[in-house]
Amino acid sequence: AEASYSPVRLQEAEARIKILSAEDIDRIERNLIAGLPATERTYNRETMRLALADYAAIGPAELRANLAWFLKEIIPAAEEVGARMCIHPDDPPFSLYGLPRVVSTADDARFIVGTVDSPSNGLTFCTGSYGVRADNDLIAMIEEFGPRIHFAHLRNVTREADGSFFEAEHLE
Repeated sequence: AEASYSPVRLQEAEARIKILSAEDIDRIERNLIAGLPATERTYNRETMRLALADYAAIGPAELRANLAWFLKEIIPAAEEVGARMCIHPDDPPFSLYGLPRVVSTADDARFIVGTVDSPSNGLTFCTGSYGVRADNDLIAMIEEFGPRIHFAHLRNVTREADGSFFEAEHLE
C-alpha cells in the first residue's frame, strides 16, 4: 500500500502517528478496516493483511481485464431482459490499501462503455466520486457519456488541496 502514496504523504502520516496515543491509533484502525462496504465480515489488522494479500498480484491491467470479462458476460443477459446496467465509480477514486482503481476517470468510463457497445452497458454518474479528482471535467464527461449515464448520483463533496475530500452540506 505504501506505493500508493508519495514520500511526502508518507512522511506526513509518520509525523501524525508519532503524536497519537495507542488508543487513538486503535480507533482509527478500527474505523478503517473493521467493517468494509459490501460485506458483513469484520477485520482486524492481521485478517485485513491476509485479505489484501489475495490481491497482491492484481494490478490495474488485470483488474481491468476482469471487469471486461464480467461486462462481456453480464451485458448480453441484461439486453435479453431489457435491463440497463450501470457501474458506480470507485469511491474513493484513487488507490486504497494498495488496491488499483479502474472506474475513476473519463478514460475508465470510455473503456467500460467501449468494451461492450450496448445501451445496456452504462454508467452511474456519481458527482462525488468523479468530482473529487481534479483531472475529471464533469461537464465534458456528461457531454461525452450522456446517453450511457443510466443513473445520476448527486453528491456534494469538498476536495481539499491535498486530495482528501469530505461530504459537504447540501444546502451551503
